[in-house]
Amino acid sequence: MSDKRLRLFFFGNCQTRVLYHALRSYSNIFDVDFISEVQDIAMDDIQLIRASAAQCDVFIYQAVNNPKFLITSDEILLHLRSDALAILLPSLYFDGYWPNLLDLFMTSSMPEISDGILYHIISVNKNISHIECASLYSNIIGQLTEAAIQEHIDSSIGRLKERESANKVDIPLSDWIGQNYKREVAFYTCNH
Repeated sequence: MSDKRLRLFFFGNCQTRVLYHALRSYSNIFDVDFISEVQDIAMDDIQLIRASAAQCDVFIYQAVNNPKFLITSDEILLHLRSDALAILLPSLYFDGYWPNLLDLFMTSSMPEISDGILYHIISVNKNISHIECASLYSNIIGQLTEAAIQEHIDSSIGRLKERESANKVDIPLSDWIGQNYKREVAFYTCNH
């Protein structure tokens, strides 16, 4: 067996940073590289990213193909060695615990939710205070029925499944989230 340590390279948003920190604790097994979260990458980082990709044994990444970012995951894949393993992770976003009001407004089939949220959005645009906003938010959330909340959770899991399928991820997590979100808190915010 070889004594060579695997070189891992992570690319993606703040979710990949968490995995990077977790695996970094196994420094006796892995050498790990993480340059920056994709939204924080600067032009000076591009060459370092390409070099890390060319040297890594395992590339662990999220699909990043938005042209607003300085480099995409597809571009980085072009710099990998032919024997490097690429593992595509989902970009997790599960807002089932904390409904995003605008999302509820856009997807809800319940008119009273849409009307209440529309009122909220209009009020925010009229520059009402944060306390008044919090009160409105509390009132709207308080009006949600168990069925509406379940509809939102199912929709959130459904959207995650669609992203996993569209991106052809190697390690899908939507089924695990769907089976476990009631047993344990899987997220502390909608994407962390």
